[in-house]
Amino acid sequence: MTRTLMAFMFSFLAISLPCNAEQLIGEVRLAGTISQTRMQPAIQAMQAHPEMNGLLYQQMRAGEIISNFASMGSASQPIDLAVLPTPDSGVFLANEGHLRELPTGLNADPGADWRSEVITLFFDPSVIVMRKGLASPSDQPQDRMELVRFLEKHAKRLEERVGLVNIGLDRQSYAYAAQDQLRSPIFWQLAQAFGRLNARIYGSNAELVQAIGEGEIDLAYNVPLSEVAFANQDDLVVLLPKDYIISLPWVIVAPSKTDNPLLLNVLSDLQSQVSQKRFPNRRFWQFFEDDKIPQTQKVKIGPELLVFLDPLKKNRILDTWFQMVTNQ
Repeated sequence: MTRTLMAFMFSFLAISLPCNAEQLIGEVRLAGTISQTRMQPAIQAMQAHPEMNGLLYQQMRAGEIISNFASMGSASQPIDLAVLPTPDSGVFLANEGHLRELPTGLNADPGADWRSEVITLFFDPSVIVMRKGLASPSDQPQDRMELVRFLEKHAKRLEERVGLVNIGLDRQSYAYAAQDQLRSPIFWQLAQAFGRLNARIYGSNAELVQAIGEGEIDLAYNVPLSEVAFANQDDLVVLLPKDYIISLPWVIVAPSKTDNPLLLNVLSDLQSQVSQKRFPNRRFWQFFEDDKIPQTQKVKIGPELLVFLDPLKKNRILDTWFQMVTNQ
């Protein structure tokens, strides 16, 4: 479907939506976890359309976006639309009645949208990342079991030279971990292997990839491919595990109280940028086309994702993970 036709459909749907009298004409507020700098090309492309020159973007943590939506319009700076790397957060907001419906049907993947309120933008696979020169192509691990053996084989060399993100702090990393441990017990073997090597623990995936790029560490696991693509560093090697690749959807959501008619234009434009392989950036699509890699497992959006947000279950996963990666 062309962007023109998409925009026409969304404009037709938006006719009946009243504009908030307190909001400036042409102003629409978009929030996301992506930094201002990295989001700038997408924002500039949308602002090129006359009706979108009032588009405002704000970087926020996922938890801040959830709190903003839960305030039901009472926030000092209410959001009209948000892009989240964690589909479970979207399902949580929908389940609590904090979201409004958005147009669906533009994503061909079954389970990619939920209740017309949580809309998939693109799928982000988790990968293994290592520095060039760490291993010859024939020695590079091809799956998780081989990665366990690789860490054991090169234990002396990799002592304090491997890294992970703290899944207790980073929602996206926790979502990957929850899906990973669900699929294979090797996830826990890897956690133990990283613990024996005194793995360095980082607060975010951006810090993790930066550490590899700066030579602080040599290898990292369960790294979002989008983060590697944003880093744009040629000295990194991306390994796609052949046993399975967890591909987590980034989602678009809108709060139930928003009545901004331009939010549909933003949704249309972002989806168009994805279909043209311009968002999150072109390097991302050069790395990975999931329809050509059979071991890709796309995480479906639905209420089953809330299981891993249950405090008891989440605490068990976190406690076990921390004990293993800290070698306690």
